[in-house]
Amino acid sequence: MMARVLRYYFGSARQSHGGKTEAAVRRYPPVKERRLNMHLMGYWQALRGTAQQVTPDQFDPTPLGELWAHCFVVDADPSPARMTFRHLGSKIAANSGAAADLATASEVPPKTLLALSLRGVPDVLQEKQPIVSSGEFTDFCDRYCLYRSILLPLGTTQDAVRFVAGGARCKVVKAR
Repeated sequence: MMARVLRYYFGSARQSHGGKTEAAVRRYPPVKERRLNMHLMGYWQALRGTAQQVTPDQFDPTPLGELWAHCFVVDADPSPARMTFRHLGSKIAANSGAAADLATASEVPPKTLLALSLRGVPDVLQEKQPIVSSGEFTDFCDRYCLYRSILLPLGTTQDAVRFVAGGARCKVVKAR
């Protein structure tokens, strides 16, 4: 899979996000944001508040509406064979040529939006912070695509990430 990836790590308040500090991003969450990664990040930050983590019980997909179809939730494990899906949205599954009833990440077809998105799970487990990725890739239908994805840690304490929620969208730029 040819992919060029730009990855952003969200961490301490000292980091800058597009010229804004994390506190400013949290204070002004996107309300009608169309970009999936920004919408999910705003939702995650609103749930987190001043806590270190968002718990799985807090993460209610209802406010995400139609965006939930572009999302997934997996058990936190760096090994794809042990990374089981708790949720796999119909649109991200369809964009990845996968069945919506996949059991583990090891079953995800290569050269897909979902496979590309899941590559960052070990980084989320290590950093315990959201990671936003964007870039380009050639998909399983040999189409040139641009994509954006986000991975969000869900845990119970500062040191334990139990699940990783993610979302991704791509745009087919041209067929090759």
